[in-house]
Amino acid sequence: MFVTTAGISERPPLQWGENVVSVAYSHPYIIVLSSDYLTVYSILDQQLKQRLTFQGGSCLDNFDGKMYVASSDIICALLPVPWEKQVQALLSDKKVTEALELAKYSNRAGLSKEQFRNVYQRIQQQAGFIEFSLLHFDEARELFHEGRLDVRELISLYPDLLPGSSSFVRMNPPLHDIGNVSEMCSFESDAVLFCRKFLLHYLESIRNSMDAAGAKIETDTALLKLYAEMDYLALLSFLNSPDIGCQPKEGVEVLHRFQRYHALALFHLKLGENDLALNIWSKIISGEYPDPFYPGLGQFVEFLSKLSDHLLLWKYVDFVLERDQKLGVRIFIERPPNEISSERLRPDFIVEYLHRFPTALIKYLEYLVFDKKLEKEKFHTHLAVMYMDNVHQILKLPEPEQTDLNDARKKLQHLLHSSSLYRVQLLLGKATESNLHKECAILYGKLEEHEKALKILVHQLQDHDAAEDYCIRMSSGRDKKYRHRLFYALLSVYLDSTLEEKKREEMLPAAIQLLNSELAEFDVSKVLQLIPSHWSVAILDQFLVRALRSSLHHRYCCRLQSALSRGENLQVKFSKIHIENTSVVMTEDR
Repeated sequence: MFVTTAGISERPPLQWGENVVSVAYSHPYIIVLSSDYLTVYSILDQQLKQRLTFQGGSCLDNFDGKMYVASSDIICALLPVPWEKQVQALLSDKKVTEALELAKYSNRAGLSKEQFRNVYQRIQQQAGFIEFSLLHFDEARELFHEGRLDVRELISLYPDLLPGSSSFVRMNPPLHDIGNVSEMCSFESDAVLFCRKFLLHYLESIRNSMDAAGAKIETDTALLKLYAEMDYLALLSFLNSPDIGCQPKEGVEVLHRFQRYHALALFHLKLGENDLALNIWSKIISGEYPDPFYPGLGQFVEFLSKLSDHLLLWKYVDFVLERDQKLGVRIFIERPPNEISSERLRPDFIVEYLHRFPTALIKYLEYLVFDKKLEKEKFHTHLAVMYMDNVHQILKLPEPEQTDLNDARKKLQHLLHSSSLYRVQLLLGKATESNLHKECAILYGKLEEHEKALKILVHQLQDHDAAEDYCIRMSSGRDKKYRHRLFYALLSVYLDSTLEEKKREEMLPAAIQLLNSELAEFDVSKVLQLIPSHWSVAILDQFLVRALRSSLHHRYCCRLQSALSRGENLQVKFSKIHIENTSVVMTEDR
């Protein structure tokens, strides 16, 4: 029975036979002498390890580390086999657990701590390869990690995974007797596949750890080959990592062999070979290279939009624009903010180039006008003309789609409203030819010909709300007199005496509504001169009451302002008198 100093038994007792004569201890064994045998038990697992015939034994003991046994007529020395040999014998019998336990608790006499650690790590590595040969991958992984295995020892079992430039030679004496994985698995494809998956996962786990120190090229090359063979998505993620140690020529050959073309392009990027990467991507897009994992034209455009080599960029601009103009123009729109400007990316050069691609040209001009807010007349005029031509083309269709027409005109009207840099007369002529009345009204407003603009809105479009909005919008940010003049012009259009009597009657409700509007502002004296003399006071009641209130409010505000100004003037005079009455003493020092 094994008992600690605290009186606790932590191990099961040894079970031995009868007629025990003597017992002795030699770490890690207990030797039992009986009448006919010498029996050896291990304290590590309480199992019988050896039995020797010895007749008539009478004494057994450990004398200063040496074991002696005696009978009535003979004394014999028991010489233990060195623990290293015992461990190797157990490993040869694939008794991994017993070998490791024996090594861990063996007598380490003559070995320093560092020496024992090295010996024990080698035993762990040997045990790991035994577990690996038995396809016990979890146990093998743990032993390789704890034994600090040089990962190249493991990779060398897969001859096709070591880089051609590697000069690695296996350890001597060898850690195992495995030739290669295929032979170990008797060329069974499923078992070989499991072994390759194990290596893949093991390399992933140690790639950035000390276990892979000094073997980066071998580790990364093996990973590249395994990913290319078994896990394309993981391969793409691997190639996006910051530091890859593969041999260029070998990496290119492997990726090409497995037809991992997008990965091949990424690998070229890692090598700084942008032209080769773009060439491969272009072949994928055009269908020459099959690769379902390539993101598509959007990724190609995104890369070009960040490319600092402008000469190389222009090599592929046509290729993109011929396939998708809206997507392709992003090459010029989504440039890095801190990019150094060049002659080939000047807006004028790009606009000139994009004439063959009208959709892309419109998008680029919109970017220049609305996003970059470049104040160049030619860009604003060019965009407006293209908008107007687009509207004209839709109108020429036999059955124009109303939604498309409305969207096109809204874009044109927004530009005409928001910009003041285009050539108004040029656009006015085009708008008049196409009978774009609302656009003509906006352009007349830019020319300060408000009466013409309002007549179009009132008589041709018959949109009284739009006419009132026109006055509000055009007077925004201007003084009150300008606002009065615009609303007076609109009222004059409604009350135009040159109109036919029937038309004047139709305009009467709109005129009254304008006078009673909360948003309209008028010079009352001028309005009263314009209003026909036969109108009754009841018609103008609401307008006159609001005008009177406004006039009184303005009068009171002026009087209040005058009073405040007089009070402020008195305070200034008082301060002046106080300063004048204050004496100042001047001395030589001051």
